[in-house]
Amino acid sequence: MKNTVKFILFASIIATIDFIFLMSFAKGFARDAEAMLVTIGFIGLFTAFDKYMLKDIDTIEEIKKGNVAYALMLIAIAIVFIAGAIVVG
Repeated sequence: MKNTVKFILFASIIATIDFIFLMSFAKGFARDAEAMLVTIGFIGLFTAFDKYMLKDIDTIEEIKKGNVAYALMLIAIAIVFIAGAIVVG
């Protein structure tokens, strides 16, 4: 979990710098940086969801076991996050 938080912070900083640079010099490519920021946001949102809402379930262990029901639940959660983003955006 500690490495995930470091990744999210590092990637957010890089994506923000990239977005600002592209908005300044190449507005046509800024949508790529915006997509990167949204993706990083969803990774952060899912990490927080996994840490606080699914604290009794070890995600890595369930995936290693090949638990199909747990994988389908994760997909359902991702669809809910994406549906919320589509409605808001």
